[in-house]
Amino acid sequence: MPGKRQYYLLFFLSGATSLAYEIVFYKLLGYLFGNTIWATTTVLTAFMGGLAIGSWLLGPLADRVRRPMAVYGLLELLIGLYALAVPFILSLGQDLYVGLCADSAVTSQGHVTLRFVISVVVLVFPTVMMGGTLPLLARAVVADGQSALKELATLYSANTIGAAVGTFISNYLLIRCLGIYGALALAAAFNLYIFGRAMRMSRQQGQAPATPLPRNVTTRKNSSFPLSLVLLAAFLT
Repeated sequence: MPGKRQYYLLFFLSGATSLAYEIVFYKLLGYLFGNTIWATTTVLTAFMGGLAIGSWLLGPLADRVRRPMAVYGLLELLIGLYALAVPFILSLGQDLYVGLCADSAVTSQGHVTLRFVISVVVLVFPTVMMGGTLPLLARAVVADGQSALKELATLYSANTIGAAVGTFISNYLLIRCLGIYGALALAAAFNLYIFGRAMRMSRQQGQAPATPLPRNVTTRKNSSFPLSLVLLAAFLT
């Protein structure tokens, strides 16, 4: 079985590429909206909503697949390929917007809303796939319920640090030196690397056991603090 550090490295790179895409999409939508506030709102809506939907939809898949690393690698490949196509798809969305509004008498707010909806629809697809990567990697790394908390925390930490590094490098280095499309291509190249590496690790790992991991891994039995309040606090945050 591959060493745990290999999984952490892949999820570090996954976080870095995801935030690089977020920065690039923000720049591209700035051209479409002509307003950075709307561009920021659209990107955050697509990313946060897509991540939540992806985790909800693809999370249960992690317990059913025999080769979670292979599926994870495929998701990373699809993210990279779709990200490369985003500038072209956004241009089609802009043409659609112009065609719908050329002869209309909608208000300025209506125009902005239409552009917002089109942009979110374009960007939500890769973010849904991003949301499914953590459950799949967790399923590949975690061998039993006792180690689940530690492994999940480490994976999420690696992803978060990667996201911070990806944001910094994209803003202050990649876009300055390579331009928007160069930065997009480089991030997609890293997705391709993650795909290849994940497929090799999947072959080394073999098939994961079919039995799903325990859902409740905590050993605290006498707590009277309502879980619903914890979930509510996390949701509000």
